[in-house]
Amino acid sequence: MDDFAVTIKEIEQREKSNSHRIDKIEQKQDEISKKTEQIPVIRQTVEFMNEKLDKLESLVTDIKEKPAKRWEEIVTRTLCAVFGGVIAYVFAKLGL
Repeated sequence: MDDFAVTIKEIEQREKSNSHRIDKIEQKQDEISKKTEQIPVIRQTVEFMNEKLDKLESLVTDIKEKPAKRWEEIVTRTLCAVFGGVIAYVFAKLGL
């Protein structure tokens, strides 16, 4: 009978230990569930940020290209004026 009582006592201790472990697992599972629920919100936020970054990248590119476009316009107008002057000079010398 003593063996039977010892066995029951061991089973009860194991049951308490297992109950405690199960409680911890349930707690961790709740934490995981809460974090999983947050994933769609995080995903939406990241997509929104990516859209904003794309717009900023486009604006930065436009700003970087503006001085180059101005310089090209100045060079084009200067060359046109110089060539126009040379052609006018040539025509003037030719008497046209």
